[in-house]
Amino acid sequence: MNVREAMTRDDFIQQQNIGYLDHKHKRGSWWLHKNPTILVRSWALHHLKHVFYFQKASETNGIQVPSTLGIQTPM
Repeated sequence: MNVREAMTRDDFIQQQNIGYLDHKHKRGSWWLHKNPTILVRSWALHHLKHVFYFQKASETNGIQVPSTLGIQTPM
């Protein structure tokens, strides 16, 4: 590689990284669910370090209360 060329992220990727991401994707594919309520709850439970508030959907006295999800971002 020529030192004067701009480096890209592909210059740092190794076969081990690709294998790790493939394994991570296959392991996480069971989280997918047709019901969005279950999918959001599952995501929140598996990403607790990013979630600062979660309330699952409920029904009280015939009133539907939607899910509430608070996500912490670096900003």
